[in-house]
Amino acid sequence: MKSTTDLSFFSSICRLLHTYNLPTAYILFESPPSKEVWKAKLNCEVDQHTIATWQEEIKENPL
Repeated sequence: MKSTTDLSFFSSICRLLHTYNLPTAYILFESPPSKEVWKAKLNCEVDQHTIATWQEEIKENPL
């Protein structure tokens, strides 16, 4: 497998999946979720990541 700093499409997808705490591409390929399940999981994880990022920024730069 290529380095995580590689700019290929596959490496970018792997980084995104990891960033948002989603299953690996291999797991998704082996056992793809339904569209509804995937959308719910994706929305939940993106929301959690966004909230965690905001909380971290607030701690670093309080008003």
